Amino acid sequence: MNNQNLKGKYPIKIFYENILASIENDYAIKKDQHLVNIANGLVSRPITLICDKPIATPHADLATRRIVFNESYFAFLWTAIYFLFTAYEKYYIAQSNAKYEGKLASSITVSDELEDAYRLFLWGLSLKDNTSDWPEEIVKLDKNNSWHHKITHIWIRSIVFIFYHEYAHLTLKHSIPTSIEIEQEADNFAIELFYSENTDDESVKIPDLIGAVSAFTTNLFLVNGMGCIRQKNHLDLDVRIDNLRRKIKFKDPGRNYYFETFPPFAVSVFFRIIGGIDINYEKESKSATEFWDKCLKQFDEIKKRQDRTPK
Repeated sequence: MNNQNLKGKYPIKIFYENILASIENDYAIKKDQHLVNIANGLVSRPITLICDKPIATPHADLATRRIVFNESYFAFLWTAIYFLFTAYEKYYIAQSNAKYEGKLASSITVSDELEDAYRLFLWGLSLKDNTSDWPEEIVKLDKNNSWHHKITHIWIRSIVFIFYHEYAHLTLKHSIPTSIEIEQEADNFAIELFYSENTDDESVKIPDLIGAVSAFTTNLFLVNGMGCIRQKNHLDLDVRIDNLRRKIKFKDPGRNYYFETFPPFAVSVFFRIIGGIDINYEKESKSATEFWDKCLKQFDEIKKRQDRTPK
């Protein structure tokens, strides 16, 4: 992984070789075809990592044929996944289970771990403007911690999914400027690769697809306010999340739970933190689908206001 001036201010750097190995050895991209793409000049093997810069989202460099990642984006992505899944699994699901079992949901208390996850996430968001050292006094990354290990695995699969999307731009010979149609094609390319493993074991695909959902939901928090929800050259993120959510259908209904409930949960957190919109859709809804539909209607209302705002 090529990098510029890697100084190690983020403890996640210990996993960078794991990311590269996941991409180079991944089952989804056939190695023979990948080598042909390299030989034909469509793709250059190294990944470029930009350091000591504020967050920039990954992109395909059509001149060098490399996929460019930003270290601050890596850090933000880990903190966002850590916060959202800590809140989702250790608070939201705990509340749902308590309600199902007839217990008082109010008995589920917000833990110090969740509060620290939120504080770390706020630091991750600050990387949009300036770089700074990882605050280890809040969360000290421990590769032997089982929860940190799970978050890191989701994080790596999110990065691989994003890599596939950018890989599509290079191998499908997309041009600049991009368009909604081009971005849709790249999304479909990445999603199909995550579905393409030859196995009847659906459990193998779950971490990949959780990573894909995480890539889209966390990017919501990088928009420049609620007035920028509607995109010009990309599909709106709520549409991308909805498209992915509709594609994920496992034969075992129990495996669909994550993908039915996590997106609306993450979006409701986005509404509260970024939009200041305190909604109670999860309490008012009878199902995850109804919860999600209400989130989509909220997005539509926000985009209508955006459309009415003078440019």
